[in-house]
Amino acid sequence: MLALIQKYLNANSSKMEETELLNWVEKDETNKKIFIEQVKLWNYTYEDTNQFNTNQAFEILKRKINKLPEKEQNPFQINKYFKYAAVFILGLLSFLWFSNTGQISETNDESIVERISKPEFSDKIILIKEDGSENIVPDKEEELSYLKENKPGEKLVYNSIIVPRGKIFKIILSDGTKVWLNADTKISFPQKFLATEDTRTVVLDGEAYFEVAHNKDQPFIVKSNDLEIEVLGTRFNVSSYASSDQISTTLVEGSVKINNSKDSIAGLILKPSYQAEFNKNTEKLEAFKVNTTDFTAWMDNKVLFKNEAFKDLILKFERAYNVSIINQIPELEKERFTGEFDKESIEDIIKTFSSRLDFRYKIENKTITIY
Repeated sequence: MLALIQKYLNANSSKMEETELLNWVEKDETNKKIFIEQVKLWNYTYEDTNQFNTNQAFEILKRKINKLPEKEQNPFQINKYFKYAAVFILGLLSFLWFSNTGQISETNDESIVERISKPEFSDKIILIKEDGSENIVPDKEEELSYLKENKPGEKLVYNSIIVPRGKIFKIILSDGTKVWLNADTKISFPQKFLATEDTRTVVLDGEAYFEVAHNKDQPFIVKSNDLEIEVLGTRFNVSSYASSDQISTTLVEGSVKINNSKDSIAGLILKPSYQAEFNKNTEKLEAFKVNTTDFTAWMDNKVLFKNEAFKDLILKFERAYNVSIINQIPELEKERFTGEFDKESIEDIIKTFSSRLDFRYKIENKTITIY
């Protein structure tokens, strides 16, 4: 149904499809909520906020949802006003959200735009458009959808999403590919994949899980540092944090080909349930069989580790819980651990390690000092 909503928002739906959509929206409140959220996200991602009659636009939207009597109108004009209604909804929700957080004191119909550099927004998910504007994604949003049809003569336009520590976020790319972004991750991607391009290419810094929509004529490429991971349609996880010496590609389903821009690796094919680990320093690539769920547990907000050094666990905890951990006991760094944390708080986790390793700690705001 998401595809039909996107089609309607783009003014490409038929009368029959509009009727189907409206019947679905009226079926229950959950559908209506999904519909409204998609309207907001569609506008939030694509539309500029030009001047318009907000009252008229919103009334048209309400009449279409509730099937209230209305005068006959040209279908194109209805869809045109529907776009304006989407902007109005965004302006209203943006005002409520910022009012509750004390950031603005009056309503307006502009997009939510704030600078990343402001400390109070360091824990927010940020959408950066090609023009450089930085848009805060409201905390309650769990995903952004970019499903949108191509139009002749369009140019490739890249957006970026930055996910801070302590959060996980999902995006749906224009081809239907789903991407889950782990904490402390940035991805750059086309607002729309164009049929005129040879590949569908994204750039990743951090960790993400991909469910790639199959397209044999347009391979999907993930670029990360010097590696290129090429797929046609598959499910896999890529971990490529700047703080790590390793880039790991874990294949859940399908097949991927791994290339290196320096040609030290060319065309390595990875099989399902195998992981390819690339060392940035030595440029050595190794492949071995793994339990893939160990490397996708983060999607369920779990912190899972097997025979990992304490210094690496600190990095995982910092990302997952948006904290800073200062370890003043160097000999702890090489200690190795196996375990899993799920619903535990960061204080409970540190307390668990403290009882086993016999160290003290103090917590001040978001800084934990081990001594």
